[in-house]
Amino acid sequence: MYTNKDFGDALPRGGEPVAVGARIAEVVDGAQHDRDDLTAKISVSGQGLTIHRVQMDGRYCSATVSVPAEYEGDKAGVTFSFTGEGGSFAKTVEFRVTRPGLKFAEETQPGSGSFRLTEDRKEFDAILGDGFSYSADFMIVDATKEPELRDISAEKAEGLDVQFEKTDRRFVYRVTVRNLTKAPETPDLFAQKEERGFGISVRGTGALEPVTGYVSLNLYQEGLTVRSRQEGKKNDVRYVRVQCWEKEHTGGLDNKWQVSEIEFTLAVKGKDQAMIDPDGAGYSFGKLKGSGGLGGKADAEDSLAKKYEYSEKENRFNDKFVYTFEPNAVLCEPDDGSFFVVLLPAECEYEGRKYTAEVPLRLRGKDPDPFEGWEEEFEKLKDRIDKFSLPEDKERWLRQLDVLALDPRASKEQLRLTSKYIVRQYMRYWTVEGIAARSDAERYDVIVNQLEWLKFIGDCAFSFLVNAYAGPVAEAIISPAKDLMAQSMGEIIAAWNFGEKVDVEKFEIAKALETAGDNIMSNNISLTNWRKAAGTLAAYFVYSSIKFYFAHWREKGESDFYGALMKGFGDMTVQGFKAAAGALFEKWIKNNKKVQEWIGKYITSYMNKYLGRGRFINLKNQRISNLQHDLNNALGLEGELRKLAGWQGDSKNVMILKIDIVQKYLLELLGEGASKVQEWIGEAAKGASAASSEAAGAALGSFSMGTDGHMTFRCRLEAFEEDAYDVTVDLTRAVSNMSGKLFEGLYNELFGQIPSAAAVIAAPADPPLAPRQTV
Repeated sequence: MYTNKDFGDALPRGGEPVAVGARIAEVVDGAQHDRDDLTAKISVSGQGLTIHRVQMDGRYCSATVSVPAEYEGDKAGVTFSFTGEGGSFAKTVEFRVTRPGLKFAEETQPGSGSFRLTEDRKEFDAILGDGFSYSADFMIVDATKEPELRDISAEKAEGLDVQFEKTDRRFVYRVTVRNLTKAPETPDLFAQKEERGFGISVRGTGALEPVTGYVSLNLYQEGLTVRSRQEGKKNDVRYVRVQCWEKEHTGGLDNKWQVSEIEFTLAVKGKDQAMIDPDGAGYSFGKLKGSGGLGGKADAEDSLAKKYEYSEKENRFNDKFVYTFEPNAVLCEPDDGSFFVVLLPAECEYEGRKYTAEVPLRLRGKDPDPFEGWEEEFEKLKDRIDKFSLPEDKERWLRQLDVLALDPRASKEQLRLTSKYIVRQYMRYWTVEGIAARSDAERYDVIVNQLEWLKFIGDCAFSFLVNAYAGPVAEAIISPAKDLMAQSMGEIIAAWNFGEKVDVEKFEIAKALETAGDNIMSNNISLTNWRKAAGTLAAYFVYSSIKFYFAHWREKGESDFYGALMKGFGDMTVQGFKAAAGALFEKWIKNNKKVQEWIGKYITSYMNKYLGRGRFINLKNQRISNLQHDLNNALGLEGELRKLAGWQGDSKNVMILKIDIVQKYLLELLGEGASKVQEWIGEAAKGASAASSEAAGAALGSFSMGTDGHMTFRCRLEAFEEDAYDVTVDLTRAVSNMSGKLFEGLYNELFGQIPSAAAVIAAPADPPLAPRQTV
């Protein structure tokens, strides 16, 4: 019995079915004679594999078999058996159960056809931009089928040209990689090798999964490059660090000084491939020289290079050339942030060509000792505790001083920070907490710092006004406010300079505020140029801001210019303007005779218009519903208003109700300033003729100044045809009270043309202040 198969002795687990055959031949005188009749009687069985089909295939009994994917054994077999008249016999074909793999192959001898297999990864040494092609053979092992070239592909071969081809041996292929990378435009002495690779994927091997391998190119920069464990970088300068101080403890083979090792790599282009660190390359080194100021001190570096003492060694480790630099002198680095860099000239010669490099070395001196001069600093701290610690803290600091001297001791820098803290705490107490002990120098410091607010006012503080008002309105407020604020700050500085008390009421801003009313009233109240009104409001708001600033300072001891500004200018709504106008009216009436005169004329005209003879009844009829409702609630009455006027009861009660009606109208028209309404009782009232009543209505009273400084107005009011009333009006309250129509009328005359915001203006959370400057 003879067996036959066209693959090796391995079957893949879970792979495609393959054919294994057997035949029987009769041997006569050494010659084989096929016995197809006996071959047809062969039976087939399997161990660890599946038999899919058995059939005659030419001279052979062919069995198609495969190993199941779930089979866990590492061997399997198929047995061919025959039983006949002459007896029975069997033959088993055994297989290794594995999976196909890719192995790179090297021919043992050129042309021998035999190969030595290596790993599934292949590396080539190359140079960036060399343009060479690199080839290697690989074998598909333990495969049941030989793949076609179309079944082999390269995965992620960026920057590389990859080609595959068959060789004259089964299952052996060749991969060729052409290096298409580019050389760097600017060489880098510290450049390290780059790895550029790709995967090989092979299908059609009889296995369900592809067979894979990997190829990589180690790409070097042409010429000399270096690497070192002591590499560093500062201010964009790369270097090899040399620690220039003696070791405190040495023993055995330890160096006395901290050595620095530099590994050199030489990459050269050969005839058809790159050569990395080729045999026969010879190195030599020159004396140190200055770096031209790479560390910041060109002259010092040049001088140091000429005088510096050092030792050097040259060795080869694992085919790499290593240069060892050992300093022989102590060196301290500058304390201004610069450092010392010198250059080590290096030269490598190979096959008559020289390659040169200059290696930057940073000669790094020993770091400052944190305990150097410790005793001196400790004594300084003790002295400062004695002189500058506050009495209630002195004992605590003396105990802490003992702790700082314990093992482990505090560093010199920690002692300095402690001294700084104590002195600053002392200064803070006498300059902030001890307000009464502030000196003139401290006061000037406050003044100079706060002068920056002028810049803030001029450039930034009114930015939110510009956001809330368009164009000329904001400008009309900003321009006078800036001038007034600068003038006020000047007065503050002058007062402080001469040791005078700061009295805002005596500032020019306060005088300007008082005379503003005169300027407006001189225009017969009818204001066509609203910029004057805006300027008046600007003066009032600056005045309020300064007053708030000093009030806040006196109350809390805090300087808050920005808070004062927000107080003065934060609410530029209709209500904000009215509140400002109310305060202005009160000030003007009290202190300005011309304003009193104009206000008096306005009041006379106003009273004639709304409270002259016959006007009261008309007004009453216009507001009958509201009046009835209010009176009913106030007096608990029911019925219509007309019933009140014709009340058929106690005449005294009727008279009281009429007075209430008159009082209500006066309050609505004049506000809280209508403080007294008195019935005119007696024969004089009844005997008054219509002519005398008309004359009284035209003259309408007199003005006087009360004991509280308020201006009052007295007149006779004929409310109903048969009744007359004495009316006393606190004009100061009436004009400045926002609840009255008198205030409303005056406000509209003076400021009604100024457009104002509908809602409260939101002040910026973080105003764009200019950088702090000192004078």
